[in-house]
Amino acid sequence: MVKALDYLMHHSKMYEIFNLGNNAPTTLIDLLKYIEDVTGKKAIFHHEIMQQGDAQHTCADITKAQKILNYNPETNFNEGLQKFYTWKKVNG
Repeated sequence: MVKALDYLMHHSKMYEIFNLGNNAPTTLIDLLKYIEDVTGKKAIFHHEIMQQGDAQHTCADITKAQKILNYNPETNFNEGLQKFYTWKKVNG
């Protein structure tokens, strides 16, 4: 985020969109399990059929951010989720 903001501060007449992720897709079920692990709370699942417009798969293409911002994620998803949860508990 800081690199993207710095880039925009030095290119003020430019509008850019950057995907920031880790190039590794995570299923919704896995996300919910990770959240359960981090919070120590059990999620209540309600399985529904796919709705029109639901994305079957998503994955951030970080190629542009790598090229322009020298973006290279160093924190894996689980570690980042744990760090965010810890930060949120401290900072409300």
